[in-house]
Amino acid sequence: MLYALDYTAPFRDDTDCVRWLGYPGPPDRRRRIEIFCDAYGIVVPEDVVGQIAQQQELIMHHCRRLARQGVEPQATWVRQGHLETLRARIDWSKSVKL
Repeated sequence: MLYALDYTAPFRDDTDCVRWLGYPGPPDRRRRIEIFCDAYGIVVPEDVVGQIAQQQELIMHHCRRLARQGVEPQATWVRQGHLETLRARIDWSKSVKL
């Protein structure tokens, strides 16, 4: 659920949402989270922002681990600076106030 919410809300800065994800303006993340949870019949987690950031941390660590093992495309992503992108995304997510 957290992985899906990361992309559904989305937990990206407003500029990325408009530029890369095609939003006409900043998304109403709180409302999108509520709709998502309602559709699945679950309550919005109390610390949804913190839980999303933790999920993003797990994804970053998994990417790093696979890259160290030489697994593609993660090895290429890490060489191209993807971990810095993920770190910036995590830091942004931690700063979100819904």
